[in-house]
Amino acid sequence: MKTFYSLVLVCVLLCTAGSKLNASGLRAKAKTEKLNKVTVPARSAAVLTGDLCNCGDNVLKNPSFENNDEFEGWTKSGSWSSNTDYDVCGDKAVVLKNDGNLYQDVPVVPGTKVDFSIFGGYHAKKGQTFKLTFYTAAKVAIPDGAQSIAVDWDVDNVPNGTPILKKYVFNTATAPANAAYVRAEATSLTGDWFKVDAACMKLTIACDNCAGNLLLNPSFEEFNTVNNVKIPKNWSSSNDAAKIFTVDDSYEVCGTKNGLLGTAGGSFWQDVNTIAGSNVTLTIWGGYHSKANQKFQLIFYSPTNVVLDTKSVDLNKTVEEYPRSSPKGLTQYSLSGIAPVGTKYVRVLGSSTGNYLKVDAACLKITPPTCETCTNNVLANPSFENGTASWTTVVGTFAESNDYVVCGVKSGKLTGKSTIAQEKEVAPGSSVTFSCYAGFNTASSQLIKLRFLNAARTELSTKETAINKVYTTSPFGLQKFTVSDKAPLNTKYVSIEIVSSGNEMIVDLSCVTVEAGTPLPVTLTDFKVKKEGTAAILVWNTTSETNAKEFEVQHSLNGKQWEILGVVGAEGESSIIKSYTYTHAKPAKGSNLYRLRMVDQDATFAFSRIVSERFVTEESVMLYPNPSSNFMKLQSGNEKVASIQIYDVRGVKVRDFVPQEGNDIDVSSLAQGTYIVTFKQSSGLLNKQRIQIVR
Repeated sequence: MKTFYSLVLVCVLLCTAGSKLNASGLRAKAKTEKLNKVTVPARSAAVLTGDLCNCGDNVLKNPSFENNDEFEGWTKSGSWSSNTDYDVCGDKAVVLKNDGNLYQDVPVVPGTKVDFSIFGGYHAKKGQTFKLTFYTAAKVAIPDGAQSIAVDWDVDNVPNGTPILKKYVFNTATAPANAAYVRAEATSLTGDWFKVDAACMKLTIACDNCAGNLLLNPSFEEFNTVNNVKIPKNWSSSNDAAKIFTVDDSYEVCGTKNGLLGTAGGSFWQDVNTIAGSNVTLTIWGGYHSKANQKFQLIFYSPTNVVLDTKSVDLNKTVEEYPRSSPKGLTQYSLSGIAPVGTKYVRVLGSSTGNYLKVDAACLKITPPTCETCTNNVLANPSFENGTASWTTVVGTFAESNDYVVCGVKSGKLTGKSTIAQEKEVAPGSSVTFSCYAGFNTASSQLIKLRFLNAARTELSTKETAINKVYTTSPFGLQKFTVSDKAPLNTKYVSIEIVSSGNEMIVDLSCVTVEAGTPLPVTLTDFKVKKEGTAAILVWNTTSETNAKEFEVQHSLNGKQWEILGVVGAEGESSIIKSYTYTHAKPAKGSNLYRLRMVDQDATFAFSRIVSERFVTEESVMLYPNPSSNFMKLQSGNEKVASIQIYDVRGVKVRDFVPQEGNDIDVSSLAQGTYIVTFKQSSGLLNKQRIQIVR
């Protein structure tokens, strides 16, 4: 028993002596390292392990400097080196001997929440600092949101049970509007050993910063389950089971789900209506495991599904690649474009030939173009945003449309033989201008027209412009057409008309302006034409004249092309009835149209109403009345007409028949326009006549 206690006593003495020797050795080592500025406290200080070192969803590359290249992913300046005495996580830390810095840039999008922490310490305080700074795409520092923390931890005085380095935690920062990167940085002004380890950065994407997103189910949170497969709502994809677009929950950016194309590749898409000139912008997060032609696209389509333009971006980063710009490794891509003329809708499309495509948080914004201004437009509902309201359908079919829209979200569509109109009051002498965008699928005498009417709504004059734009030919869409004229004497109303003789016509963005004219030089009370033999006698009266210069007598066969027959001088100044005459010695066969252009001394002018008279002779061969809308009669002269052919202005025969004596000739099936009639007489003689069909 004595022997046992003796052995115990010897052990205690030896252990005590050994402890004293060990402590003395550590103090000697510390004294030596202090002289060399590399003091290493006894490792009684705690080393972090397990969950304390686990920074889930850390977006920094090589955050604890454990890679073979300890500084992989980091940019450094100064005398940095690896160290195994100051590690708090893993087996390594890094130390800076003198002045310098160490940083890593992480891509961010505006609105992202950034949480950052890092361990550090020193031997002597010499300006050691940790920083968190946002930068623009051009790497210009942004003061907004910048933070810095001065290091205050002396590694030579570490309490027992405490990690050898201190953890510094930054306040949650938000990436400002122009931010493209966030920088995590350790810097020292003069040195004295800066120790760093275990950096951790977490990003939280702002999922509520896509105000006005036009995509449905943009983060794939909603789905239908079909044969145990989750199919995202509102998105289309291939019907091939191997290439179908599904919902996943492993690479989300916003919410708890993301979209996924599998190993076989495929495509997915969603269509959104837009109009020409709109600025279309898409942001969308994506990633892959191996590159296999993964891409995002904006594709602009016409109403007939013709591709007008395509914007595309190839994905270029795997979900495993650091630094990450989202918690699960997806990268944000952006696309933008201007919708070409004729655009009906834009398609948001993602595609891959294999090796997965993970996608989330798609955001589509569309800024419509600024509409062309029309100051003092007298038309109601000029762009058909209220459907057919305020427009009178004179004949045929008229409906709202969303094809080939120029402004707003709607257009107007005339189908078949149709006319729409609005009527406005105007004063004589007023200048009226009517413009609109128009186009058709097939030409059929489409036009825009001004019809000037008196108080009894009898037509005084017309002016029209033919539409010649096919909206399916390049450039796709509608074209602007304009017609203008001055209101003649006795005008009370103007009828603004859009006319189509068949097929389909689209119109949008109509505008009518009325500019009041100067006072008329004369007050015309009467204007008429009468036959005297083979001559036409024009007679007119005025009750007052002010500064009047002359009357220009004009003649036409079709109401469009006018020629000057002569000029009659005006009285100039008068307050009594004055009578005037003019003789047209050789009127043309058929209908002759006449009007007066009343001119003031300062070149101001106004038109009278149109009067007409028809002249025929026994030997004349013609159809009358001309113009006509439904039926015409044949004046055959002295010899029988064997056949009649009617051609349009292109020379295409539209009618070929043998006339029946005494029967009217039905022309109601002919579209509005000008035609050439060829009469073949029994003797073989050919005569021609130009006729006008009006509606």
